[in-house]
Amino acid sequence: MSILVALLVAAGIFCFWMCSVSVAPRSWALHFIVAAFASLCLGIAVGLLRHPRLPHLLSLAARHRNHLLARDLPLPRERRWSPVTENTRTSALVIVPDGAPDEDWQDGRAEGVTASEIHSIAVGSMKARRTILDGKLNGSTFHGNQHTKRGHELEPVIIAAAAQLDGVTILKGANALLGHPEHPLHRATPDGLGHHAIRGVFGAEVKRREKTSPVDVPADHYDQCQFGMWVTGLQWWLYAWKVEGEEGIHHRWIERDDDRIAVLARQADDFIAWRAAGAPSINGLPDDIDDALAEYARGLAIASEGEALKKAARVRIDAWIAEQNPTDVLRREGSRASLTFTPKTKTVLDEDAWTAHDAAGHANVIDLEERAAMIRRAAENVYSKTVPATPGFRIAANGDAA
Repeated sequence: MSILVALLVAAGIFCFWMCSVSVAPRSWALHFIVAAFASLCLGIAVGLLRHPRLPHLLSLAARHRNHLLARDLPLPRERRWSPVTENTRTSALVIVPDGAPDEDWQDGRAEGVTASEIHSIAVGSMKARRTILDGKLNGSTFHGNQHTKRGHELEPVIIAAAAQLDGVTILKGANALLGHPEHPLHRATPDGLGHHAIRGVFGAEVKRREKTSPVDVPADHYDQCQFGMWVTGLQWWLYAWKVEGEEGIHHRWIERDDDRIAVLARQADDFIAWRAAGAPSINGLPDDIDDALAEYARGLAIASEGEALKKAARVRIDAWIAEQNPTDVLRREGSRASLTFTPKTKTVLDEDAWTAHDAAGHANVIDLEERAAMIRRAAENVYSKTVPATPGFRIAANGDAA
């Protein structure tokens, strides 16, 4: 802006000087044109200097210049990822580009809902939401430990190993903060972006584990990957992890789950609206009690899913056992569970045999039982008292927690 003003002033002065040195008697028309142009240049320059939004315009220009320069700066030591290439580009908005100052990255995360937070927002209580919001407004009190430091050190190693998987044509680490094109406050920072010969462009999430776990993809990591697919518009996410002390890496390909994404997107919008409304409490319920209710609802969901899984599996297991027709204890060891089936019998009263051999005696016993039941009911109406009973207790999951 200052350069433009200087050029206009210089042009005006030059034109006035031309008028002063030209003394030709028939150049009055040229003098008039040159003088008018000089006045116009000086007028525009003065107008720009007196423009009320000049400081704002200068600030925008400086920020744009710094943003362009930042893209060429070396990346911070803890974020050494390469920029996204053409064949790994997504539909997401780039909120904070690769290589931007860490403060910009943290500010960008604080503005919206990120993939690493979405699981806690979706299944957690008001207490969990307040903890997340406090971190956004006041900064997180957690600044890492030896485990997170080791995890950051291993990320490039896992990315490099994952780039060698079958079908992967390219996989580069990434550190840009991305936003959904229509919901820019829904944000994610993939650990990597790559291209697969069959699956196409994909995102990557890499983790470090201290020991082997029976669960390949924990629920919070699954939601993190699904929200990443929501933000980027991708159909596949590579989840890769390395167990300390083991050679190589483990991985799973996670396909886009639009039903789960719909739940996560609604919960993100709900958190954003709750924050905009001043983060109100719910019906005066204490946060610790709301936290307990959320845990109970989570237990209900897990139990319901577990019962459905067991019911479906039991049908197949029972059919197989029937084919074996065991007369003794049947034991088998599977990869994740063992089976023990013990045939059993018990002795019960044979009502039919009793009636066939002693019909009168059987009828007499039945009559006595019925008369005793009538006498007991009559006595309860006369001799009654109030005693403590099991209270009514019911917790039902709300909304997406159901």
